Amino acid sequence: QLQKDWSFPYTQYSNDLMAYLKGFEGDHASALKYAMTSLDAAQLTNDFYFEPHAYARIASICMQLDDPASANEWYKKALHTAMQQGELQEIYNVLAITATPELNLEMKWSVLDTLKNLLRKNPPSTVREMQLANLALGNCYADLKDYNTARHYYEAAFKEDEQISALKGGMKTPYMLERLGWITYQLKDYKTARKYFLELLSPAYAHVLSKPELYHVYEDMHRVDSALGNYASAYHYLTLAKRLSEEIFSESQSRQLIDLNVRYQTLQREKLLQESEAKRKLEVQKNANTRKLFYGGFALLGLVITIIYVGYYNNRRKNRLLREHQREIDKQNEILQESNDKQTMLLEEKEWLIREIHHRVKNNLQVIASLLSAQSEFLVDQSAVRVIADSQNRVKAMSLIHQKLYNSRNLSTIDMPEYIGDLVFYLRDSYDEKRKVIFNLEIAKIRLDVSKAVPLGLILNEAITNAFKYAFADVDDPRILIRLTENGNHITLEVSDNGHGLPGNFNGSQNNSFGMILMKGMAEDLEGDFSVINENGIRISVSFTNVVGKESLQLND
Repeated sequence: QLQKDWSFPYTQYSNDLMAYLKGFEGDHASALKYAMTSLDAAQLTNDFYFEPHAYARIASICMQLDDPASANEWYKKALHTAMQQGELQEIYNVLAITATPELNLEMKWSVLDTLKNLLRKNPPSTVREMQLANLALGNCYADLKDYNTARHYYEAAFKEDEQISALKGGMKTPYMLERLGWITYQLKDYKTARKYFLELLSPAYAHVLSKPELYHVYEDMHRVDSALGNYASAYHYLTLAKRLSEEIFSESQSRQLIDLNVRYQTLQREKLLQESEAKRKLEVQKNANTRKLFYGGFALLGLVITIIYVGYYNNRRKNRLLREHQREIDKQNEILQESNDKQTMLLEEKEWLIREIHHRVKNNLQVIASLLSAQSEFLVDQSAVRVIADSQNRVKAMSLIHQKLYNSRNLSTIDMPEYIGDLVFYLRDSYDEKRKVIFNLEIAKIRLDVSKAVPLGLILNEAITNAFKYAFADVDDPRILIRLTENGNHITLEVSDNGHGLPGNFNGSQNNSFGMILMKGMAEDLEGDFSVINENGIRISVSFTNVVGKESLQLND
């Protein structure tokens, strides 16, 4: 209804959701209708990045209808378009499903070889992509009857599903449990398999199972109980599966699906006929235009020959003068080329020297960090050891900046999203040993020069370090939000946590801790405003104006 009220043109998204919901209810006829409508809308609005998902949706409905031949064709289209557009998540998604004996994509290599090549050239960049890759590998090895290796990859995918479900507010993927139950059944570990299938029927998962998925769980429970000799329970689940099967695959639905497929194929043929007719008319028009151009060109050729003949004698005299002039130009060009070569060589030497300076600064900072680490080995006082560790992190924050500079083509500015991501990864490995702190990064695409990046990096280092050390004692779900925004030339960095916050008698203006003094000092170097707010945790904020200096401009030149 909202789609109609707003006249929203990209209806593929809402239709795709309707297709999913109808499939969840077991209404495959309506699911296929909405999926086809979603594909048509994507093609009409030239939404090429959505097409692989639309093809995969139709293929999954065909699989639910026990039509692997049709599903195979749609999965081919999904994989082909996903590879063309570099959609890694959709590629892994399709390969995870198609690594089964029922489907054959007629690929140049096997699905397993394709997966290994893809993982080598384009490794997964998100937890979801890694989960799909592990799931695809598990399906491949299961298809090869290597059930132990398959179980290893399924268990890895299940662990990654726990991370994903935490981000989704507890929403879990029942397919992970189904795969683990199936593989343990193949390994004849029937008790473990039954445990997984019973968990699928528990309240935590039952509410997200579609009717077709529930039907397969009943079938699996029937097989496991039969293998365990629990025939009464096996008969019970077989009865539930039969009853649900009759509900899903009704005769009226089958007739609707046949009519819908016929109508879709008819529309496709009409579309092909229209395209053929348009091509034929275009060819006729091209032939007529070609004849007109031929006769007109023949007449024009005679006129051109006459003009050329008359101008030939005038051109001979002009050409002689031009040759003499060209000789003078060639001499000047040689002089200019020599000058350009010298300038290019000087610029390359300058760039090399700047890169070498950053490299040496980075190495010197690494030496300082190593010296601090060596010094800490001789300290007994744990507070002194912690102070040394904090100093190492500050040195690392500065070292990362120079490392980014000498590895980058741009020798004057830092890519802040990449730098902040690396710094967070380093600090999490340094402090986050017992608990897993969730980081939420909202970093705008900003580049800063060294004079701004170094103090900003030190402020960020201090804020994260203090959160790890003081904020999360007895906190069940520790989180840190880092937000870097840009409004014109005004840049704001915010670091907030959901910890215990500051004590009631805390006075930021009178606090003389080294970390607080350092952050205030760095904010002054940025000529910015610094604040610490105690609100459901701590929020540290620094705002400053980013004005490109003369040194940065000269370096860019």
